[in-house]
Amino acid sequence: MAGVGGVALVHSAVDVKALSNGRRPWSRSGGPSDDRVPPNRRRPRVGLATLTAVLVALTTACAGWVGHGTVYRARPRGGKEPREATYRVGLPGPGWRPVSDPDLQVAWVRPDTGAAIRVFSECSGHGDPRLDQALDHLRVGWTNWRVLDTKKTRLVDREALVAHVEAELDGVTFRHEFWIVKKNGCLFDLSYSAPPATFDRHVADFHRVVEGFAFPVEGRT
Repeated sequence: MAGVGGVALVHSAVDVKALSNGRRPWSRSGGPSDDRVPPNRRRPRVGLATLTAVLVALTTACAGWVGHGTVYRARPRGGKEPREATYRVGLPGPGWRPVSDPDLQVAWVRPDTGAAIRVFSECSGHGDPRLDQALDHLRVGWTNWRVLDTKKTRLVDREALVAHVEAELDGVTFRHEFWIVKKNGCLFDLSYSAPPATFDRHVADFHRVVEGFAFPVEGRT
């Protein structure tokens, strides 16, 4: 969970302020461009269809967010028990871009409105906090953190905390909706963040993600 056990918030890996400016902060440099590489050392160009087939073949049996679909599979840790869970989520619908980053599990962004959806699990190292303590951990990296309201509900047959928060990142205000739940030793937070002016526009998309959330999946943690 973000802020728990030293794991960063989605906004640390994906700067939502940058998204609102149309940039893609999660892009990573692939090294020197072809213009700076001698012709005899340039990599051969491969067609998109071939690359897609290669990626599908590589990811079909892998852990992680396979194909950016509805199931996230816990990544192995060299023979040790995974620190994350295998779980299912709903899909937010069209317009959302999936984000691939080793620090994230499931995340989408809307660069047009600066909105982000994130799902994260942690099955060890979180210290078994109360739900309200887990919410408080999420303030790491934010300023002027203000809890607007909270309520208790049920999610995956467990008590869950739902909270609305406003906070600032680099002086820009965002509104958040958090769903926090614990089950079978794992701690989950599902979050939706957007500027206050556009928050209501996509909250229903986030609720589709929450409604599709399931754990455990196929008897795995």
